[in-house]
Amino acid sequence: CELRAVRCAGLCCGHGNGFYAVSVHGEEVARGAEFDQVQTVQVVVSGGAQPSRKLVEIKITPDNYPSENDWRVQDSDGVTVMEGTEAHSASEALVYGEYKLTITDSYGDGMCCSYGSGEYELVVDGQTIAKGGEFGAEVSHTFTVGKIATASALRTPKPPALGSTHHRHSDGKAHALSAPALGAGFLIGAAVGAAAVAGWKRTHAREQRQLL
Repeated sequence: CELRAVRCAGLCCGHGNGFYAVSVHGEEVARGAEFDQVQTVQVVVSGGAQPSRKLVEIKITPDNYPSENDWRVQDSDGVTVMEGTEAHSASEALVYGEYKLTITDSYGDGMCCSYGSGEYELVVDGQTIAKGGEFGAEVSHTFTVGKIATASALRTPKPPALGSTHHRHSDGKAHALSAPALGAGFLIGAAVGAAAVAGWKRTHAREQRQLL
């Protein structure tokens, strides 16, 4: 391996702190910076086995609001190795190890089924190991790329249908609901709560008068 510097000043340190690094199969075998015009590095590449890999596919079928969805795959060190937005599907050959797929929905209603039948699918080496669409703001799957692919899931719950103070109009925006739309249960609960507070205030007032 031969490196050349046009100014005959290497990569460091008269005009900055540059350096070079040589890696073989992901392992750094040489590094340097200070030389004149030419630096020669001897590198031995063995015929050792390459890291084992398997194809990982993330398949996305969006609902009616694909702009609300993002996803990413991170390795055990938290480094993002795959990612996508909206209806973007992707595939990548990943080395054996532990990974985490996280899918988010900015509105908090998942990908199914109130506003379309969207879904996601996690496929490792041709085998579907996770699939779904009903979740809240986020769902994640920890999975293994190896001889046997496995996965586990963690979901945030979908927002409850009753008692919610917002709903989505056809324009895709959230709007506040009027009191009647909240349902009789909400109004009854509010009335009972108000009555309990009023009763406590009357009892407290009587006790204060007795003390005086």
